[in-house]
Amino acid sequence: MAEFFDSKIIDSLNVALSRPTEAGAKRQYVQDVLNGHGDLIKTNLLEKGGHFFVCGATKMGKDVEALVKELVGDVEFKKLQTEKRYKVELWTS
Repeated sequence: MAEFFDSKIIDSLNVALSRPTEAGAKRQYVQDVLNGHGDLIKTNLLEKGGHFFVCGATKMGKDVEALVKELVGDVEFKKLQTEKRYKVELWTS
């Protein structure tokens, strides 16, 4: 995994734990963490040609989709889908 960080493909990592195991740990959801990085997401998707991958439970995926649509707008979101830069793999639990 170090080769990804060295080549700047991935330069940061944010973790959301909806079921933390440590006593007193706060629940965090993916969409909450992403919301804190809205400007970065917009810049990477709209200005730098970035790709967005969503993998996980259907509910989470729908919440993330709503957030991304809110950040970039409906027209740009459809463009991301058309260009296959917004990719989704969701399942029910």
